Amino acid sequence: MKLISLLLGSLLGTAASQNLIINGDFEAGDSGFSSQYLSTTNLTPAETYAVLSNPRTGNGAFSAIGDHTTGTGLMLVVNGSTRDDSPHAWSQTVETRTQTDYVFSLWVSNVFGSSPGEFFVRINGSQLGDAIEVPAELGKWTPIERVWSSEDDASATIEIVFTSRAFGGNDTALDDFSFVSLPGSAPCLPDDPALADLSELHAEVIVPGNANPFLAGQADGASTKGDSVPQQSPVLASEVAPGDILSFSATGSVSFGGASNPTTLPDGSGLYSSSSALGIAGYSGANSLPVDALVGVFLSDAIPANPAPDEFVYPPEARNFEVLAPGLRQIFFIGDGVNDAGTRQQFVVPPGATRLFLGSSDGFGWYNNSGEFEVSICRLSSSIFGPRLGPTTIRFDQPSYTIDLGEEVSGNLVMEPIPEGGLYSQGMTVTLRSRDGTLAGLITPQAAALLDSDGPLLNAQGVNSAATGTAGIKGSGFFSQDRTVSINPVLSNFRATDLSPGTYDLAIEPWNELGPTEDIFVTGLCLTLDPYITFGTATIEVIGTLLPEITISGQITVQKQTGLLEQRLTLVNNSGRVLNGFRLFVDDLPEGVILWNAHGEIDGVPYVDYFGEIAAGATFELLLEFYRPSRDPNFTPSFRLGPVDSLPPQPSTNPLQLDLRVVRKTASGIIVEFLTEKDQNYTIEYSSDMHHWNVSMPPIIGTGERIQWLDQGPPKTESVPTDSRFYRVTNTPAP
Repeated sequence: MKLISLLLGSLLGTAASQNLIINGDFEAGDSGFSSQYLSTTNLTPAETYAVLSNPRTGNGAFSAIGDHTTGTGLMLVVNGSTRDDSPHAWSQTVETRTQTDYVFSLWVSNVFGSSPGEFFVRINGSQLGDAIEVPAELGKWTPIERVWSSEDDASATIEIVFTSRAFGGNDTALDDFSFVSLPGSAPCLPDDPALADLSELHAEVIVPGNANPFLAGQADGASTKGDSVPQQSPVLASEVAPGDILSFSATGSVSFGGASNPTTLPDGSGLYSSSSALGIAGYSGANSLPVDALVGVFLSDAIPANPAPDEFVYPPEARNFEVLAPGLRQIFFIGDGVNDAGTRQQFVVPPGATRLFLGSSDGFGWYNNSGEFEVSICRLSSSIFGPRLGPTTIRFDQPSYTIDLGEEVSGNLVMEPIPEGGLYSQGMTVTLRSRDGTLAGLITPQAAALLDSDGPLLNAQGVNSAATGTAGIKGSGFFSQDRTVSINPVLSNFRATDLSPGTYDLAIEPWNELGPTEDIFVTGLCLTLDPYITFGTATIEVIGTLLPEITISGQITVQKQTGLLEQRLTLVNNSGRVLNGFRLFVDDLPEGVILWNAHGEIDGVPYVDYFGEIAAGATFELLLEFYRPSRDPNFTPSFRLGPVDSLPPQPSTNPLQLDLRVVRKTASGIIVEFLTEKDQNYTIEYSSDMHHWNVSMPPIIGTGERIQWLDQGPPKTESVPTDSRFYRVTNTPAP
């Protein structure tokens, strides 16, 4: 077994696969796990445990704390063993997939003041990493995690073993155990493994180089192109259902010349043609395929017979597609399952299909081919194609929008009614024109990550582009008759900025600049624009009234993640020119209130600096953080702007090599966690490309424990964080 070290990345809170631990939150009481400790309500002796809602009910000296899950539920409370033979306090065995990485996580809290507990995690008899010391602070829940690779193991016996031998102390509460597969641990999974149907995660098959796809589904003795059944039959890889979305991973190599050491990888090489035969469509001309490539063909339960269907026609991007929907009895290219951009390609099973056969591509005579491919198949979603029930309209959520000069329009694109069956893919442009017909403003789209239904989308993250007066949006969704109809029809949101006073027209149009599959299509007809979809229009009215320089966006509220008070300000550059940053002074703070994210102060008045450029007429949002021991939000600061009279801080040339983890991305921002040394100054640096780094403000003073830092955008950083933001840490001794 191997332990995988964790550097960047989110493990706790990651949407991966199903939690395999039974009763991990202990709400089912003392069940679902085993222990070599004594189960008792008296936790005074060592080597005892109980499932409780309050540790003090088991031992009057323990802290009275709530569980981690809800604060009112159950938790496991342990008085650790003092023996040297390491009995386990908790154990459970779960089934696992081979060659898959898993993360085991739990939350722990010290419940007695002296000698906090120390334990390690053991899986299948092997200790994972060093022993873990529970933080001494009473009642503080701390996350613990270890990563384990299953290799060839089909099950995992997980154990918690306490190693502290102290009789006074060594008392710990544990809660919310989890054991999940890591994203991407199955080779055929796309970037978002939550899309996979984990009950039928993947099939693994060997495809010989001499597997002739034209023999798919034929009876013994059938022959074509110099080959016969069963000697050169393709591999029946998987049973399928119409509407299944599949992805593949393929390795290995083959040779159409019969080389003893084949070197051609699954993407193949060159181009070959082979005409249709035995009711299976071939590949020729513009549809020719690389020789020695991994290919597939979908069949129904019937034996294929002539006439064959037309050859499958590839989109303009040829084999560099993202989604492919071949028909029955059409040989299609799979290759290694990844396009040139590194995206895991997705294949839609056509109506009527029940079987998938895999083979290799050649022109004639597969009998002398050598080598083989190792293929993994993932099923991402499954459904039965349903009929279109009436017309559908894609429109703006409002017929008109009215804004003041300098404001932005924010709206949604909605689809009503939602298709009740079939595959739906969106590819469209949003255009914004002034009344003279010229493109105007900046349109920025963002495809919805998920529609509000109980079924997954094919692409959880849409692909978007923005430009002057136009925006492109594409993505795919899957709507099924056996799933609840979506109650949220929003396909995308958009923003329109940089608009002068006047009236503008918004329009939605099909987008097929990247090929026919970028059109709207339903029921898997990828080359046909659905004639029942109509597109809406709207207007924007910009009123030429100047806005104040500073607008309070909302009331002061408590941020639950940090415990700080927050207030958002909206700033508008009404100067008519680009501003190179500003200094915002925050005055009239009550006694005891501190501007927590202040960059400095002048004459006792704290301020924050912003060093980025602000376009003329642009709207800019700033988040202020306040510390007040009582957390009472009832106070009203005053604000004034001034020029920045200092240079922005410069990034370090020798950053620390710390175990820095992006814990998770929340609605509030991105949380970064790292271990600090007491009284050390730390500075977070961030970058979008890992070459050009910026410095966040203000610096952080270490406490000797792990610190969580929340990136919510300005003024800590110059912009709201995105998925492509990277972080690192520098430090210098505190003054």
